Amino acid sequence: MQIFAERAALNAGEFVRFWSARYRYPLMNLYIDNIGRPLTEERVLNLYRWKNGTRNISARKLQSIQINYIQALANLPAIANAHAAREYLEGIGGGTVWGIFWLH
Repeated sequence: MQIFAERAALNAGEFVRFWSARYRYPLMNLYIDNIGRPLTEERVLNLYRWKNGTRNISARKLQSIQINYIQALANLPAIANAHAAREYLEGIGGGTVWGIFWLH
């Protein structure tokens, strides 16, 4: 078992590098090919397929993605700070983890 020691706060880049080295996701091409590009229905679906770890997402999850994220594409707010992000997440459904993923 690996134990992590507490240390001073990292900057965002150090944090991402540290934790990225500890995770391996299948279907990385779905992330790489779609992240940082203008969002479309297909790109959103591919990013959630990557997050879900499978190309086949259950009907219930697909419905949630459609209602909570794809329908939101036309009215995405500008989120300037953590407070605005929290308010936005509280106003949508889909669960905490997928909502946080949606913000990134």
